[in-house]
Amino acid sequence: MPSADAVSQSVLSALRDREEELTGLLTDLIRHHPVYGTDGQITALELLRTRLTAAGFSVRLRSHSPKDLQPSPEYVDVPALGDEFADYPARERWFLTAEREFGPGGPHVLLNGHVDVDFVTAPQDWAEPGLWRSGVERDGRIVGRGACDMLGGVAAYVHVLTVLAPHLADARGAVTVHLVLDEEIGGNGTLAALLGENGRRFDVGLIAEPTGGVVCNRTYGFHQFLVRCFGDPVHMAFAGGYDNAHRVLADLIPELEELDEWIAGRTGAPSRTRHVMYGVITGGSDAAVPAETCDVQVTLALPPMISPDEAMDRLAAKLSRLTGPRRPPVLESYGLSFPGSSHDDPRWCDTVLGSGRSCEVPLARGDFPSACDARLLESAGIPTLVYGPGSLTRAHSSDEYVTRKDLADYCQVLAQTLLTLWSPHA
Repeated sequence: MPSADAVSQSVLSALRDREEELTGLLTDLIRHHPVYGTDGQITALELLRTRLTAAGFSVRLRSHSPKDLQPSPEYVDVPALGDEFADYPARERWFLTAEREFGPGGPHVLLNGHVDVDFVTAPQDWAEPGLWRSGVERDGRIVGRGACDMLGGVAAYVHVLTVLAPHLADARGAVTVHLVLDEEIGGNGTLAALLGENGRRFDVGLIAEPTGGVVCNRTYGFHQFLVRCFGDPVHMAFAGGYDNAHRVLADLIPELEELDEWIAGRTGAPSRTRHVMYGVITGGSDAAVPAETCDVQVTLALPPMISPDEAMDRLAAKLSRLTGPRRPPVLESYGLSFPGSSHDDPRWCDTVLGSGRSCEVPLARGDFPSACDARLLESAGIPTLVYGPGSLTRAHSSDEYVTRKDLADYCQVLAQTLLTLWSPHA
């Protein structure tokens, strides 16, 4: 029987030698453009089924109806996201599961990844026409929608498992892969996959969202609400400043910024990210007339130790003390809300960090500053890490990309981590 070091070196060498298979698979996935409402989603899953079957996995491509998930408290009401999703409850949806069992005694690892990608709403902002679904490589970057979030991570899963396959004769444990849709619109695909497991136990989950070299055992929740500002429309010639709801908005924005600073201070993350976003503002009907109301849609990215009620109560108290407006802004229910995730078992994160040191890939421990499907895995009792190739700063952007080095480093660390977890000597 070859030594653990010999197996590790053989696997890592094969990953380097077969790197073109990885980038080729990613290019193919990008070209399927698996965005909501298109056949690209099912064809991308079919491609992944073919690859995993060839690697020796037991693979199933399973359909489900969103209506079947509605009784679950974890179900996300996707039509609430916008009119483009009005047909969601009637659509047939799909997810892929792949399984392989080894010898007894090792951990059962769940690898979760989403195949759906965000919409391309401004194709004219990409450097070239059609670049968003090209998957071309430019200067070491594979470019296209989903390259970073998270088709790169999905391709890395398949590549690593394919290369590992002939080296696992003495492995202990098991692996299940869930490749799902609908993460970008709330996570119902992962919910369906977990419910389909009928309570089967997993020891640890991994989600390959782009984390920029950070291994995350804590993720942030996603909470929306609306702030309504009030004015008092009068003839423009006699209007005072606070007769215009937009003048009240000017007082609201510093309070939103203060809330962002307060949350960041409470979070104590090693790097500063934004927690309060207010990207949609509506109000007024005539530029010559003071606006009667102004609505600000707010999204909070909150770590698990801060509840949305605590943050919103703090903001409401601040707004009630504003001295300028005759009527203070009020907070109203709007949009979606789901929690973040965290767990306190350091073993899994320590194993990944140790694999990084072994592969000479610098990694750090930290938070994933956004919502993802980790909350669903942890709700099912699965301690979950979020760690994947690329940077979240590139996700959903024009000219989205992941670098070849990002992918190669990630594959090395993932392979070493799995070999460590499944080692007969662990």
